Amino acid sequence: TKSGEVLLLVVDGRAPGYSIGATLGECAEIMVRYNAQQACNLDGGSSSIMVYNGREISKPSAANKKNGRGLPNGFMVYRNAK
Repeated sequence: TKSGEVLLLVVDGRAPGYSIGATLGECAEIMVRYNAQQACNLDGGSSSIMVYNGREISKPSAANKKNGRGLPNGFMVYRNAK
């Protein structure tokens, strides 16, 4: 955001009765709503999982619900120690 906040958005994949996913345009609208100044879309698909304080807070649509789909990358955000 203009104030320097970093926004991360993970959209759960299509799962009947739980999530219908989101289009790229819908993701852009969400980022604008939260005052994003720049945004980048990564195609995470069914392997996207958001974890906060060691707890999974999203519901990935990967076939392997326990471990998702193993990929060699991710984003980690840490609080700046002052």
